[in-house]
Amino acid sequence: MDGSCGLVDATQFLFDSEFELEDSFSDSETSNESIDGQGSDDVDIEDDLDPFMFCSPRYFAFNEGTYKLMVKDLLGHIKVTIESLKETSKGAPLTILAWRRMKARLMLKNERELYLKLSPHLRVSYVEQWRSIILHAHGGTSHYPLSQTLKELKKHWAMDLRNHGIASSYVKALIDQCGCQIIQKVNSIDMLGTSVSKYDKTTMPTEMIEVEASKLDDTLAGIQIKYHTCLRRGVPKGKHVTRYDCHRAGVPRRGVGCSSLRKGSKRSGCSFHLNVRVNEGDKHGIISIYVYGCYSGHGP
Repeated sequence: MDGSCGLVDATQFLFDSEFELEDSFSDSETSNESIDGQGSDDVDIEDDLDPFMFCSPRYFAFNEGTYKLMVKDLLGHIKVTIESLKETSKGAPLTILAWRRMKARLMLKNERELYLKLSPHLRVSYVEQWRSIILHAHGGTSHYPLSQTLKELKKHWAMDLRNHGIASSYVKALIDQCGCQIIQKVNSIDMLGTSVSKYDKTTMPTEMIEVEASKLDDTLAGIQIKYHTCLRRGVPKGKHVTRYDCHRAGVPRRGVGCSSLRKGSKRSGCSFHLNVRVNEGDKHGIISIYVYGCYSGHGP
């Protein structure tokens, strides 16, 4: 780029001119899946978990567009404007002040990779990278348990949501979807014939969503549509947690003399449920919803 051009508008720079960094990012896609220079074995996991669903509404997570924008801003090749932020950000709109604060906490390596200034060994990722990074840390076909997978991630990658880290809830959901823990539990049957307790998928959430309190009702309605279920408010679990059960949860009541009972109950003991937790002390009124998306006794 000709030095006489000076700073240019970020929107025009990003979309009218691809710049040579595009090739650098393409070349680095393979390296994003590697840690300490090691390759990754393929893991067959369905790609139906949207990592953006696990992003916190309170803390900013880079997508590919904003990540490249930050790289070019740190290189001094562009002048970021509010228009360029609107074009590239998928979440809540950023302000120039918030962008400058983030920029002050980040540093560049290899002219294309973001790292934390206060923890220069931790690399910042963008959401579209999360899946491949987690699967590599999961050990490929070795299928490390959740605790070891998180330990491997924390060696190299930012994991704190306040520092644009990978959402731990997405790590848990992805490994749960892998199913490797179920296989390991089943294979742990005692050789003498004494079986261990069956792994219950309902003990681990399959999805975690954080929403503002004002949007809770709309979010619950969206969950019912997504999972094809009707939710019933259950008994509160403590002061800050409310449980919502599938309408087919519970055991059919037995009795005579009641026409509704003679018609047959739709209850089938379904274990699909939500735990809605109010985060005590959160000034922003953020509520965490844990989805336990395992049906039993009926289909979705």
